[in-house]
Amino acid sequence: MKKIYLLAVLLCFFGSSAFAQTSVEAAVQNYFNILKGESHFEKADLQQIRITDVVPSANPDITHVYVQQLVNNIPIQYASYKLTVKNGAVTFMIDQFITNIEAKLSNTTASITAQGAVMKTVQNHNLTRPTLNGSRNADGVYVFEDERAAGAPIKVSPMFQLYNDQLRLVWNVSFYQKDGQHWWNENIDAANGQVLRTEDWVISCNWGDAHENHNHDKSANSLEEITRVEGPANFVAGESYNVYAMPKESPLDGGRTIVNDPQDLNASPFGWHDTNGANGAEYTITRGNNCWAMEDANGNNGTGYSPNGSAGLDFDFPVNFNNQPNTYRDAAITNLFYWNNIMHDVWYQYGFDEASGNFQENNYGNGGAGSDSVIADAQDGSGTNNANFGTPPDGSNPRMQMFLWTTTNPQTDGDFDNGIIAHEYGHGISTRLVGGPGTNALGGSEQMGEGWSDWFGLMLTMKTGDSGGDSRGIGNFALGETSNGGGIRPTPYSTNTSINGTTYADINGLAVPHGVGYAWATILWDMTWALVAQEGFDTDFYNGTGGNNIAMALVIEGLKNTANNPGFVSGRDGILQADQDLYGGQYNCLIWDVFAARGVGLNANENTNGGTNTNTDQTTSFVSGCTGPPTPEACSGTVSSYPDAESFESNFGDWSQSTQDDLDWTRDSAGTPSSNTGPSSGAAGSFYVYVEASSPNYPNKRAILYSPCYDLSAQNDATFNFSYHMYGAADMGSIDLEVSTDDGTTWTSIWNQTGNKGNQWNSESIDLGSYAGESNFRMRFNRVTGSTWQADIALDAFEMEGGTTADTQAPTVPTNLAASNIANTSLTLNWNASNDNVAVTGYEVFMDGGSLGTVAANTANVTGLTAGTTYSFQVRAYDAAGNNSALSNTVNATTTGGGGGGGCTNGVSTGYSESFESSIGAWTQSTADDINWTRDSNGTPSNNTGPSSGSPGSFYMYVEASGNGTGYPNKQAILNSPCVDLSGETDATFSFNYHMYGASDMGSIALEASTDGTNWTSIWSQTGNQGNQWNSVSVGLGAYAGGTVELRFNRVTGSTWQADIAIDGISLTAGGGGGNPPTGYCASNGNNTSDEYIQRVQIGSINNASGASPGGYGDFTSLSTTLSNSNSITITPLWTGTVYPEAYAVFVDWNRDGDFTDAGELAYSRSATTATPITGSFSVPSGAAAGATRMRVSMKYNGIPTACESFTYGEVEDYTVVIPASFGPGGSTSINNNNVTVSGFRLYPNPVNRGTLNIEISDAEPTDYIIFNMIGQRVRSGAFNSKIDVSGLQSGMYMIEISAEDGKKFIDRFIKE
Repeated sequence: MKKIYLLAVLLCFFGSSAFAQTSVEAAVQNYFNILKGESHFEKADLQQIRITDVVPSANPDITHVYVQQLVNNIPIQYASYKLTVKNGAVTFMIDQFITNIEAKLSNTTASITAQGAVMKTVQNHNLTRPTLNGSRNADGVYVFEDERAAGAPIKVSPMFQLYNDQLRLVWNVSFYQKDGQHWWNENIDAANGQVLRTEDWVISCNWGDAHENHNHDKSANSLEEITRVEGPANFVAGESYNVYAMPKESPLDGGRTIVNDPQDLNASPFGWHDTNGANGAEYTITRGNNCWAMEDANGNNGTGYSPNGSAGLDFDFPVNFNNQPNTYRDAAITNLFYWNNIMHDVWYQYGFDEASGNFQENNYGNGGAGSDSVIADAQDGSGTNNANFGTPPDGSNPRMQMFLWTTTNPQTDGDFDNGIIAHEYGHGISTRLVGGPGTNALGGSEQMGEGWSDWFGLMLTMKTGDSGGDSRGIGNFALGETSNGGGIRPTPYSTNTSINGTTYADINGLAVPHGVGYAWATILWDMTWALVAQEGFDTDFYNGTGGNNIAMALVIEGLKNTANNPGFVSGRDGILQADQDLYGGQYNCLIWDVFAARGVGLNANENTNGGTNTNTDQTTSFVSGCTGPPTPEACSGTVSSYPDAESFESNFGDWSQSTQDDLDWTRDSAGTPSSNTGPSSGAAGSFYVYVEASSPNYPNKRAILYSPCYDLSAQNDATFNFSYHMYGAADMGSIDLEVSTDDGTTWTSIWNQTGNKGNQWNSESIDLGSYAGESNFRMRFNRVTGSTWQADIALDAFEMEGGTTADTQAPTVPTNLAASNIANTSLTLNWNASNDNVAVTGYEVFMDGGSLGTVAANTANVTGLTAGTTYSFQVRAYDAAGNNSALSNTVNATTTGGGGGGGCTNGVSTGYSESFESSIGAWTQSTADDINWTRDSNGTPSNNTGPSSGSPGSFYMYVEASGNGTGYPNKQAILNSPCVDLSGETDATFSFNYHMYGASDMGSIALEASTDGTNWTSIWSQTGNQGNQWNSVSVGLGAYAGGTVELRFNRVTGSTWQADIAIDGISLTAGGGGGNPPTGYCASNGNNTSDEYIQRVQIGSINNASGASPGGYGDFTSLSTTLSNSNSITITPLWTGTVYPEAYAVFVDWNRDGDFTDAGELAYSRSATTATPITGSFSVPSGAAAGATRMRVSMKYNGIPTACESFTYGEVEDYTVVIPASFGPGGSTSINNNNVTVSGFRLYPNPVNRGTLNIEISDAEPTDYIIFNMIGQRVRSGAFNSKIDVSGLQSGMYMIEISAEDGKKFIDRFIKE
């Protein structure tokens, strides 16, 4: 939700009592408190700072903060610190503060007055002398008004300007000429009246300079407007415009069309003619909240004529280009009004919104200053062959002036060149976003404002069928050229370097600012087409997901990350950071490659002389910052004798520095140079190694320390011991211990730390047993600095320990494998035992080539088979060292019985579960549908649809809906279950989780049942968007008890690609419990949520973030999750102001009788506290009724709520939870080709790809553990340890059961690879 981040502009000094401690403000204050110890800042440099703008990001977790440096309570011009705050921490910064300001202060008192400074500007520019009637406002700004002399109030502000390395007190004069041709922003030295800096906020684009002799006859271009309606002839009441609609660039792209209701309700919720925020237009002329378009034929910037669309807002006026422009004035103003609003609405979607300084009269409470819609002058008489845009800071109206063109006869009206309109509006976007909306920070001769503007125009006129290699001229219509004309720039825009070969090296020979901007737009255009090549083109400019949409998001977000008075490198870095913030760095290489190809590569420098940023002081680089994996660095030596120790007392020993990182490790003793960070001495002796984090070594700088190569081929175990010291700020960055077994080509992290660990040495012991036997094993410490200098991390006391000689001899091959006791669904396998030089640990059983699990003895009972089916079996022996024998002989066996079940395979019974972690199990794809289900993890390929992970585990099954004609519409995907054997049951429940998030038309999914494989009955179905979470369902199978049934998921796609549906967490349990939860529960609510309410509830697959519910009660029973033995619930409160103590209660209707009055149904409570969030746990009691039931979550001010209470302050929310029929793996000692999943604690990594299984358990004291194979046999047990060595287990699936002191049992499965 963007509104979370639309904060009021803050004008509070750090240290003052008025500084409100929001998370963003607290992060900024904490950052600068730490920064005060930074060596390159003096105390006075950070004495006075002010937050000037707080701007939201397209990523709701991120806020952009702009901080102003002051001296003597007066701002220093362009001295700012831009911070990106993500989840309360600073993740990116641009430091443009002035250092050593006390020494640079020159004059601090004014010898001339504010009025005198105005007269200096009047004299300098030969302006009309104003009458200076006005006063000084609360912000210290003098405001003078004289409508006779100026087009806007004259404003004079005191500032300090860095001039010749001195800080000079100046009067900053803002003077908008009456004719609108210039908006002077000028610094007058307050001591002597000298002009120290002059800027013009009106950006005149000089479109016609190179084409003044192109006096084309308009008729030659066949542009006469045919006076017929080219769009719908009949339309309903609403806004309607006859225009050259997006994406047409001009009449060269075809005729006009009538566009009905083009407003986007996200950006313009009350339409284009509203200003009061209520339904109904305030104006029937071309005036509204975003723009006031009018004619200004006399060039006086007064209130001109605007066409009237009457009560129906029907703006349909004729055009005939064979006549002079004054004959079609109404159509011109309408087109200008339409395109200003289009620019507003489209770019709103990507982050140019109210709080970011966009142009609106009424900001509808969404932040920003408001009162600054665009005044757009059509057919302006103050000039020709041009256009301009003047952008004052947020809160003052910008003005667009569109002129007539003498390049043709009759004259051409620039109001129909949509590329020029978009270009001019684009000046306002870049000016407001760079440096924050409260400033104008596009200075210097390398600034790229013209380039951003060209790109804005190009983006909204892209069309299906366009190619990056095409020639795209700018301003062709206004210049009287054809659509294939060269346009105003040195070359057309094109990714084809034979058409446009411009690079960064060329800008010193290009005109300022237009030529420089052209070079910048060239790169942005290249980037756009590279993204389109990768992600496709989407004609939906508002909400699409194509490469063009991604480019639009990157550029808008990148502008917010761009330094004041920028050059190409600053602009590039802003886009790279935008990619990190919005897409997690997904397009990092693409961006680097594009910029490097045009000379703005890894070592490019926009300012080599340290002075003012110009277009002649750059250094080019054609080296991409993403060149693929680096060449592995060689070992400094090989160690094969153990133990091997290093404590750095005399040198680095066999450890070595990387040459492919940013920083080196330093050998040191007696404390690092920075205060309150780093150790005072070594952990083993005096010396240690550490990374110095002081500037310029942060943020995100890498330092790598390599170990020697270790030969572990003769070892059957290994351990690496070391000590680390990690003390300083909260954001210490990170340190990883990584390992490689392929000469350093790939690295895997096996240990990681972040955060402040205290001012002491910490010991660590890493089990490397899974790498025993490796002949080329290597480690490295990979340190990445955080957002502060106060983050020195040190290492010491290294020791590598080996083990005894490894057992490498495999057991003998099992012989005489035979099958007996063959029944409908089971059989017994027997074989002759194997021998081993040490001992045989067990045997692994294979069916049809796939592993069923392991047994300890030379016999196995196989169950869960299908009647009348032939199976193939083999076994192999293994020992404790992981050595496997060859496979035994093959035995084929056919189960008895058969028939029924409709031809389904691999029968299952109650107790079965499947979550697709290693395969699709016994489920099969249909061959009689259109598309297949796909097993996946970590998110589907399509944006804003599908899950990000499984439930439970990582993997799930889903149907990919992308591809018009291939994935949608109306494509069927069927996933068949194995036969479900309910012959011994009187009732049963089939439970599963589904994820159904995306567009409103998701198509449908149904669970269907059949007893003959031909006729299918739907027993559950769902349509529509069900939210971005996993939902749990339990369906009763009582109607099929006593026989067999086959199930299938039948998915039919809808009308869009954004409709990926997934399933996971399948289980089959004995007994009832399906169907709907009980109803008739008592009412409970909080009567006042204005001060506090429940912001988020998290349990299982439920992760529900919500606002304050009406009446203090939220009905979220549409959200459900399946409970496990032990459940963790997290409740996050939100206080709108003062933080009050809140108490909590969670009720569960365990016996499903429609109330919470039975014993034990208060599942969790917490007395009044101000802590946040609140996390608790509860277990499902024995005897709980299986099925869906109600869970109530209550939060009450200063007292634990009861289940049916109506209280004064707080909130109540209801949810659905599903109680499974049973928990745990059971006591079976036979193989069952199914998985059992019980959650409630964390195992990682899962699958285990090395030797150690890590376990985390909260709210319990574990005592011991047992690991079962999937045959149900115990394969390992012992006292509980958070790191369990499973390296001796064979590859396959296992269950682990952990017992705790309070009688709790935690059960889950894991996979050993």
